Amino acid sequence: MKLHQSNKRATAVFIAAALGTCIWFIAVFYVGKGITGEHAPKKEEVQHVSARRALLQEREQQQPLRVLHVVTSLTEYNDGNRWTTFGEDRLKKVLIPTLQATIESITQNTDWHVDVYLILGFTLSDERRQLIVDALPDRVGLEIWNDACPLYYDKGNNEELVVNTRALARQHRFVIKDKLEYYDLFSCWEDDMKITSDHMQNFLQITNELNDLRSKAPEI
Repeated sequence: MKLHQSNKRATAVFIAAALGTCIWFIAVFYVGKGITGEHAPKKEEVQHVSARRALLQEREQQQPLRVLHVVTSLTEYNDGNRWTTFGEDRLKKVLIPTLQATIESITQNTDWHVDVYLILGFTLSDERRQLIVDALPDRVGLEIWNDACPLYYDKGNNEELVVNTRALARQHRFVIKDKLEYYDLFSCWEDDMKITSDHMQNFLQITNELNDLRSKAPEI
């Protein structure tokens, strides 16, 4: 069943992440894997996370791994910047082929349940949305956040809100927050980044190995 299309607009202000042609700046997130923070976690916090991790591992052995593949795309047609051809159909030339190849690879894992969430810097028409639907397997859900660039006050003008296109890459955090309880693995990328099943399998394997080492490490 296809997920309902979302037409939300975020109004929060975020610092934009600089993009480089050879830099992957959005990471893969795995629920319950590791603890971050400025200070070392308390013993009871570690016990809580360990218990949650154990529950996740037990659930993974019994049910399909739930994967949400999140893709951000700023423009529907290329604007000529960053070595692109002005007016070229980016949706057809870049987003759909890359997304299709990624999903075909991920769904080779028959014990995984995969859905797609698109975060767009533009509004996609129903006709163009259907192109994406047709490119995905029937069992893969699709949800779209149209016109997702956040708004901010223009520097030096506290009365005028403008669209911050550079901050689109940060919007995946809202998706993860909303979907945290419904998926086990979040794969967040831009529209020209192809991810394969091998990438995800390697990430999961290394994550489990690091967790095992951590659990066996002596307390200090």
